[in-house]
Amino acid sequence: MLTIDKLRRKLNPKKFAQEFPSVLWQEDRLQKQRTDELFSQRQLEKAASLASHEQQLENQAKIVLEQKLEAFRNKEQKKRNEIDVKAIEAIEIGIDRLGRLKHFEIDRLETLKRTQLEQKRLDDQITRENEIALAEKKEIEDKFENERKLAEEQDLIDRVNSIMRRTGIMKSVTNKQKEYSEISKTIAMIRFACCNDDQDAKLRAFNVWPMAQYTKRFPTAKDYNRQFSHLFNPIVQTVKGQTLQVAGGAALGKCLAGGGFPQMVKLDLCWNRLKFFGIRGLCEGLPKCKVLTSLILSGNLLGDDSIDVLKSALLGNSTLIYLDLENNDIADKGAASVARVIFSGVPLQVVKLKSNRITSAGAGSLAKAGIASVSIKVIAIKNNPVPPRDAKRICKHSPFISI
Repeated sequence: MLTIDKLRRKLNPKKFAQEFPSVLWQEDRLQKQRTDELFSQRQLEKAASLASHEQQLENQAKIVLEQKLEAFRNKEQKKRNEIDVKAIEAIEIGIDRLGRLKHFEIDRLETLKRTQLEQKRLDDQITRENEIALAEKKEIEDKFENERKLAEEQDLIDRVNSIMRRTGIMKSVTNKQKEYSEISKTIAMIRFACCNDDQDAKLRAFNVWPMAQYTKRFPTAKDYNRQFSHLFNPIVQTVKGQTLQVAGGAALGKCLAGGGFPQMVKLDLCWNRLKFFGIRGLCEGLPKCKVLTSLILSGNLLGDDSIDVLKSALLGNSTLIYLDLENNDIADKGAASVARVIFSGVPLQVVKLKSNRITSAGAGSLAKAGIASVSIKVIAIKNNPVPPRDAKRICKHSPFISI
């Protein structure tokens, strides 16, 4: 049947389609179904082929990425190995250098120790030799000095005894040896004490008060160096005043102006209440003190005017190295006067201005003068109204200032 239908359809398709439409429809449906199945199969094959191709590409990309990553890892590992090798080499070189340095340091320390021991031995030997030489030299000098002092003391004692007998201050003593032993104690240090000071009874022969009364009674007199020649001792090096006050300071100034105590190196007049007029009288004789190195005027109620007078007396001095003006009434003006003395070239090394009324301005003047001076070592201005902030700033730039 099917073969005949196929033949008829092949011979006359139009007529067959008119006579047997259901057969054609069935064939078309089957043909379309087969075509759809074939298309679906091809689409599935194509999709499978594309998926397979994509999978291959992805696998290839993974393989390439893994190869690159492995190459990068190998490269990094190679670099790390090279760095490790270099680090190990550097560490080995450092250890080697450290060993050489340690060995060198040990040798240096041993050499230094041997050198120090040798130097110490030589120094000890030189010190012993110097001590022996100095002892011998001192023994010889002491011998000659004692002989000279004995001769000068005897001459001075004779002069003092003669003056004391003539002025009636001390009666003549028959026992000359006892007289020498009492008076010789006054040669090392002359103390100017008031007449009613019992502790200085043996020193009244060297009292400045009779001279003060004499100069007050005869202000135009020119012979006080003859009337009180015991105050013009040529060998006294230290003079200490006691309760001088104004009149005693003026009398001592006349004594110094007339050439008294030409070898005096230290003048200690602390706590004598000299005030302005006493220091003014004393300053008349200070320029005559050619070997004075130490001047102590603490506790004398000295103000700025007094320091201005003292400044005029000290300008041009070439020997003074120690100046004590503590416990007075010095303010910034007086500090400026002291700074002028330092700046003028006086070879001061120590200046004491504790417990005064100096403020930051006065401390600044002293600091500037100290910087300009080549000899100054210490300027003490403690217990003065200098603010801590200014004190810190001044001490930072002027280490010789003690605040």
